[in-house]
Amino acid sequence: GGRFSSQGREMSTDVIFIEGKSPSFTQTLSYVVNALIVSLLPVYLYRSVVGLSLPQYGLVFLVVSLVSAVVLSQGYHRVTFWAFGRLDVQRSDLLTEKRLNEYKTKNNVSLSTKQLKESLTEKQKQCTFVESTAFALAYSNALYLLLVVFFGFFLLARVPSPYDYTLTVLLSAGVVHLFAVRLLK
Repeated sequence: GGRFSSQGREMSTDVIFIEGKSPSFTQTLSYVVNALIVSLLPVYLYRSVVGLSLPQYGLVFLVVSLVSAVVLSQGYHRVTFWAFGRLDVQRSDLLTEKRLNEYKTKNNVSLSTKQLKESLTEKQKQCTFVESTAFALAYSNALYLLLVVFFGFFLLARVPSPYDYTLTVLLSAGVVHLFAVRLLK
């Protein structure tokens, strides 16, 4: 069985996942910048804790960080739309006729109920999308950094440092992306 909305109707427990929706230029830029910043954090960790030198391993750091950033940014987008689909379904019944009329009376709005609903629905979707993006960034980055620590200092601790760094960062980004692709449907 599913959950019930505030009006007693059964809501589907299946999550609406928006497939094929490409991110806008602004979204892509936001995802890539965030992913690049997070992908560079292991560079600091491996330089300060493990002692990998920037002059000697700079090219490795650069290439691995860029690949990781691309993989993470794709995962961000998928998590964003997964979260958006879930939130949008849960919020679809919030703008009832009664609430719209109360809003019109309280705020002295002269729009028709239909116009008001369209306007508020658009604002609600924008807010939901911003919340979904923030969730995707926070969730994916936290998972990525936890995986970096787990892989780098536990699972691959005996691997020589340059290989440890490369495997750790790429595996962590790959697992975050795989999780976004496979488990969040």
